[in-house]
Amino acid sequence: MVGVVSDCTEREQAEAVLREAEERYRLAARATHDILWDWELAAGTVRWEASPDGLFGYGSEPSRHGLDWWQARVHPDEREAVAAGLRDFVASTSATWQAEYRFQRGDGSWAHVLDRGVLARDAVGRPVRMIGSMMDITERHRALERLSEEARFRERFIGILGHDLRNPLNAISLSARAIRRRSPHTSQPQQLAQRIETSAARMGTMISDILDLTRARLSGGIPLNVAPANLATLCRQVVEELSAAWPDRHIALDVDGPADGVWDADRLAQVVSNLVGNALEHGAQDAPVMMRCETQDTWLVLEVHNPGAPIPAPQLATLFDPFRQAGTAREKGRRRGGLGLGLFIVREIVQAHGGSVHVSSSERDGTTFTVSLPRDARQVRAPSHAARGP
Repeated sequence: MVGVVSDCTEREQAEAVLREAEERYRLAARATHDILWDWELAAGTVRWEASPDGLFGYGSEPSRHGLDWWQARVHPDEREAVAAGLRDFVASTSATWQAEYRFQRGDGSWAHVLDRGVLARDAVGRPVRMIGSMMDITERHRALERLSEEARFRERFIGILGHDLRNPLNAISLSARAIRRRSPHTSQPQQLAQRIETSAARMGTMISDILDLTRARLSGGIPLNVAPANLATLCRQVVEELSAAWPDRHIALDVDGPADGVWDADRLAQVVSNLVGNALEHGAQDAPVMMRCETQDTWLVLEVHNPGAPIPAPQLATLFDPFRQAGTAREKGRRRGGLGLGLFIVREIVQAHGGSVHVSSSERDGTTFTVSLPRDARQVRAPSHAARGP
């Protein structure tokens, strides 16, 4: 009798634990509005626990279906990939699975779902049971699509506006240049025309940056027109141009090894001009800007270094993002204005060539931008945002 009573007690305790677990299971479904599922691999059946909103129009009570029932309701464009991913997961040693796909509702419409599961194994490691949850993310997906479409529209609009602004800006520049040439050298019209021309040139640079931003965002990268070029010659040309604009500063260039390659020379000149211009603006006024062009196997490495106050550490991680500017520039005596697109465009141009650009900055060593370029950009079929370089 004692043995029978003891056996009944243990059974009642087990049933109570099971009821408690099932209640927690249902409460979790109500709290998260997820659809919970329990797949018994040996039986091949899946128990579905509907959320308060129901089981996508298939009822509001718990139900059991074969795995084929679920697979038949995955969108045809995604069915094979999702099913193959689930099979591969069960055959692997991983513990968690996740997939995002479209699931057919009872009325025939499609819901975007985020499906996640955890696999349980027996003592010898064989999969026996998988429990997971399916979350309806349709509204979130629609919101993200709307935001993405709005962003594309804004960038397209900015690109069109920037392109259309070039014609009147060119007219302003040409008119100012004509006035300056016809006026006495020291007259007031001469000075006003010079000011207009300088401002128009700065506006032209901003418009070019905006157009480059639009190309990078909408077209997947900045297009290149590659041809044989020499990086050292290109650097010397940029140094001459910037030395004329900064007559009181010294720019040193050191070339180690052959600097020939196949690149877009105009775009690389834009890279060098941006980096050296930043170094002149942000670096110590009494110290030279140092450039080094070095050959490393099939790569060319360009370094632009300036002593001075370092870039604050929190800004280094986002320095190449659009509309970002370093915070160490002196407000007094700044020579250039901009939109904070220069370094973003530098990165896009370098990556379009199949290269990479990095920055290091400290109080002791100053700031150094390092550009690594393959010798032949024709081998790059599409821009890549992965880090490359020797």
